Amino acid sequence: MNTHIQKEKATQFRGFHQGPPLLVLPNVWDAASARIIEQAGFRAIATTSSGVAAALGYSDGQHMSRELMIDAIARITHVVECPVTVDIEAGYGNSIDEVLQTVKAVIMTGAVGINIEDSLKQQEKALVDIAYQVELIKALRELASSMDADCAESTCLFARGSRLYLPYRNT
Repeated sequence: MNTHIQKEKATQFRGFHQGPPLLVLPNVWDAASARIIEQAGFRAIATTSSGVAAALGYSDGQHMSRELMIDAIARITHVVECPVTVDIEAGYGNSIDEVLQTVKAVIMTGAVGINIEDSLKQQEKALVDIAYQVELIKALRELASSMDADCAESTCLFARGSRLYLPYRNT
């Protein structure tokens, strides 16, 4: 992906968050759905981890390989002109270094947004330790800054909190 074009798309994507009209961000699961959504006039698109997994025959929750997920994202980003933000679940890694490798590969596909969860991979209703998540987010920003002069400006990072999905315990 041309980093200049990626930077322009990221700037455009950030601008969509600033004001009218409201950003409507439909979720896609493959290259065909991405083309249809873009042709329908949407300004940006997002991937759905569940949809991408299902389209490839897997259940949600990082049950497919990182390589399959990256390949699916690359196919999507290569067929549309609009900005693409992607859901990479918990990052497809068992350590911060492994998640950083995933994010680097996602950035190289041309995606301009990355949504990363605070849930544990392949475990329902479990969250990572908050100290780990803070360190991960710091490491992700450092990675973006170190990859390329334009890379930090070509990536929007969204950290999703999943606490509301867990049962409430009054302690």
